[in-house]
Amino acid sequence: NHTSNSNIDKSYSGAAAAFNDIAGNNGQSSRSISDDPVFTSAYDKAYQVGLQYLNNGANDAANNVDEQTGINSLNGYQALIDVYDRGYQDSGNGYKLAQQNRNDQANHTSNSNNDVSYNGAAAGFNDVINGTVGKHQNDVQSATYQNAYARAVKEAQAQIHQATLDFNNGLNRDTQAQQISAGSDKDAYVTGYNNASDVYKSVQ
Repeated sequence: NHTSNSNIDKSYSGAAAAFNDIAGNNGQSSRSISDDPVFTSAYDKAYQVGLQYLNNGANDAANNVDEQTGINSLNGYQALIDVYDRGYQDSGNGYKLAQQNRNDQANHTSNSNNDVSYNGAAAGFNDVINGTVGKHQNDVQSATYQNAYARAVKEAQAQIHQATLDFNNGLNRDTQAQQISAGSDKDAYVTGYNNASDVYKSVQ
């Protein structure tokens, strides 16, 4: 209970306010609750630290690292876990949205981890489907974007590989594609199947 007027408690309050703002997606709304320089200095320092852990969470989610692994590395520091989790959840949600629909960029224009992850993944799916892998890999200089891009490329390529096998084994494209729930994965599968079919026809 850090409620006294001592500098230690003011520092604690400033740092706690910063971590709570990040974990709650509240911008820097609590910075102005005190104009005491000890509070604001602690807030500013903690905010920078918090952003690092927020971004670590976002990067891990985009890279498909298990969240518990990341949390375990934080040694039970709840404030760090909370901001890491916020980054992880936002980024993970953005990736999932791209899995469902790779063409919704107009609704993902901010610098939030959700949108950065969405745009990286959408670019990855689109580049594989369009046969231009790597083209949009470095559009955004952010680990979260690039991790999401690389993960989506791998995911889409796996669908194309499966589609090629299925074509070679004489399986029906639409029957197989219906079993894929995510729209971007389905698009990649259909693209792969059609490519395999075109190659087959061209050598007949």
